[in-house]
Amino acid sequence: MTTLPCPCCGQPSLQPLLDLGNLPLSGIFFIQPPPHPLNASLLLESCPTCSFVRKAKLPGAQRSYEFIDRDTVSQIPAYLDNILNGILFRVSPSSLVVEIGSNDGSFLQILRQKGYHNFIGVEPSQHLAAKATKNGVKTYSTYFNIDTSQTITRAHGKADIIICRHTLEHIPDPLSFLQACKSLLSEDGYIYLECPDSMTLFHQHRIHEIWDEHENYFTRRTMEMILQHSGFGDIHIERSVNRDAINLCVWAKLAPAKKSHFDGDATSDQTDLSLFAKSFADIRAYAEKLVSASPAQIYVIGAGHCQVNYLLYTGIGSCVKALVDDAAWKSGKQTWVPMPCPVISTEQLIKEESSCQILATGFPYPDWMEKIRKARKGRGDIWLEPYPPPQKNLI
Repeated sequence: MTTLPCPCCGQPSLQPLLDLGNLPLSGIFFIQPPPHPLNASLLLESCPTCSFVRKAKLPGAQRSYEFIDRDTVSQIPAYLDNILNGILFRVSPSSLVVEIGSNDGSFLQILRQKGYHNFIGVEPSQHLAAKATKNGVKTYSTYFNIDTSQTITRAHGKADIIICRHTLEHIPDPLSFLQACKSLLSEDGYIYLECPDSMTLFHQHRIHEIWDEHENYFTRRTMEMILQHSGFGDIHIERSVNRDAINLCVWAKLAPAKKSHFDGDATSDQTDLSLFAKSFADIRAYAEKLVSASPAQIYVIGAGHCQVNYLLYTGIGSCVKALVDDAAWKSGKQTWVPMPCPVISTEQLIKEESSCQILATGFPYPDWMEKIRKARKGRGDIWLEPYPPPQKNLI
């Protein structure tokens, strides 16, 4: 196990918070099941000083992004106009824009439609970087670090703005990453960061939001602390709703490094984190009781990370008949939950003539679940809620 100091406050050691054991990696689909799933240990640890939470640095637990091929063109947030207006307000269309974690270049192509033309992407996935380049977005196919920062600076000069959407939570050493960002920015430059707000996970116990891909879990306060620790200032953070999730949307500039300060929230956060471990056990017991009430196997709405996460963490995957998802690249394949489980389409579930038990795990898509309910009305289905009543309507 590798030990790194807390990136937010510098605390030399973190303490175990929740050990989820050795689990299959989520987000992996196959036509024929391989002999064994790709497993990794998943342990969350927390800082006793500032309550920052991260995934422990265990051997084999770090994900590689060099060969992923899932694009994010369908994940543009509902508050896109707010991001674009923030960029338009801060920098002109001739400014150098660098997006880190640029995926297939979809966001930079949207900026192109707004008149921006001087932009660069950084994306470790070879497939996605090639796709972006083909669409006219110059992309460095590599991980971003201080060497990448220096390469871009030599070739293009300093960036006027860095865009980093849903990347920081995946970075094993976020402090070094932000310091590399700082070295790339011009003196009056801006950075825009976006990542999940972990308040809904650790304060409202939405356990399906624990991703094996996520190295870091930020709250508004710990985000401000790590930015200060990295040498950023003039920090503005908003909490923005996208479907059923809340994201931190952050603007910052270069500023003299400040010593992070602590307030009463740290004590409150520690209390909530101690409750989280107990709540996790309670939710697992609730789910086990839910499926043991009937011998019939269940259909699970959704085959994304959050649904697979829920099944793996509660331990009820063995009770699942199929996952329901209309993504073309998932339907007809299988994924580990932890045994191989098929993915079927909404149409296939609707055509099922017998009564079904259906787990309402289409968290971001209530309209989709309502469509299924209406289409199957009168067939005696039993709909199961994934969380006990106090866990509902958390946003």
